[in-house]
Amino acid sequence: IVELSNADPSLVVDILNSANTGRAEERFCDSVDRAAVAVGSRRLHAICLASTIRQMVGYKGQTDLMGDCWRHSRAVALASQTLAPAFEIDSSRCYTAGLLHNVGLLALLAEYAPEYEDLLAVSSPDSGSILDAEKARFDIDHCEAGAWLCTHWSLPAAFQDVASAHHVHEPTTPSLLSLVVIAARAAEACGHQLGIPYSCPVADPTEAIALAVSIATGRDEARVHRYAAECVTSVSSDLTFA
Repeated sequence: IVELSNADPSLVVDILNSANTGRAEERFCDSVDRAAVAVGSRRLHAICLASTIRQMVGYKGQTDLMGDCWRHSRAVALASQTLAPAFEIDSSRCYTAGLLHNVGLLALLAEYAPEYEDLLAVSSPDSGSILDAEKARFDIDHCEAGAWLCTHWSLPAAFQDVASAHHVHEPTTPSLLSLVVIAARAAEACGHQLGIPYSCPVADPTEAIALAVSIATGRDEARVHRYAAECVTSVSSDLTFA
């Protein structure tokens, strides 16, 4: 991984920045191999994935709206990862699905940033109305765009389902899609609303998340409460994005 990362200057910067954030200057990592050890395999996976997605969607520079959407995707990925044990799904797979769920929106935003900002001014980003507005403006909505990208990149069918159906799916089955839908709601409840700077979170969404997970998995609500609490802690305490 380090050898491949060294061939991509932007990825090298991402890994070094992640390793050195909050670290005293005399302990700075000055090479990718040292930085990779410092961040750990899980964090390194997240950094590489996010960097790759930015390149694949044609990331054209940081805007406030792009930054907000990346933070939302990062929060959904963290929430998905912490809820994974309740669904008995691999946590890395869940993190990836959470990070990819809005890849279609990121692609539209990368291509049409000014138009998308105008669109969000009149359409609620967390409801189905955004899909109709996107369709009218771009002839494609971000769920369709996400599903197309996942197919084009030869990603697993489950990731295509997450990208295409996360706005319409009701989480009543123990699937990866249900998990990401709940994770997205958890992220929003913790203050990471789509396309909106960090906002006032719900006082304590733990009970609501536990109930949603219980309905989706069929497990007793008390048994999944710990995962819901860990989800809230993880998402609320991490305001950065990979």
